[in-house]
Amino acid sequence: MTTYQLVAIAVAVGVTLLFCGLPVMIAFGRRHPDRRTIAKLSPLALLSFALWFALILWAATDRKDDSIVARYIDRIQKRNLGPWIVGGLVFIGLAGTAASLYL
Repeated sequence: MTTYQLVAIAVAVGVTLLFCGLPVMIAFGRRHPDRRTIAKLSPLALLSFALWFALILWAATDRKDDSIVARYIDRIQKRNLGPWIVGGLVFIGLAGTAASLYL
């Protein structure tokens, strides 16, 4: 491998880690009440852009008095749908990646 290839790989890994860690940095910077959960879900964002986008939104909106967001979060927590939603987002991301590689 040439030096340029090694530098390109290092830059790609760095950008990927920054991309994956951005929701965590936002959550910890804003002292989000669910920042540890966001940190646990963040590695899965490598598989799904939709999950990464959802984590960014979740990390940026930490207000508990937002009635619309609170209503949906309460509904998800009561029905224990969190793992299913995350799994669905990962599946959609993988399906989209597979479709783009196939085409």
